[in-house]
Amino acid sequence: MLSVDGLSAWYGEAQALREVSLRVDEGEIVTLVGRNGAGKTTLLRCLMGLHAAHGRTTGTVALSAADISAMSSHKRARRGLGYVPDDRGIFATLSVEENLTLPPRMG
Repeated sequence: MLSVDGLSAWYGEAQALREVSLRVDEGEIVTLVGRNGAGKTTLLRCLMGLHAAHGRTTGTVALSAADISAMSSHKRARRGLGYVPDDRGIFATLSVEENLTLPPRMG
């Protein structure tokens, strides 16, 4: 299970996310919907530990009940958490499913 509690994110002084909390069970499919600038990509970057290069965050991200908030993005990927940006494919020769399931197979 992936759980997020009180996640907030900033770009400088601009707050992009405010106290986001959610739970996603293993095998559950979740869709993020919102207008441009609503924070969808910021949330995904925070889940993967990629937001630190762009700003700061507070709150907790846990995977299988283990707090991964301070964990690097490559360690999160080794635990099975993956992110495929919508603007480019990771490996063009792989199917969407293969691209999405690649991080767990890399560990």
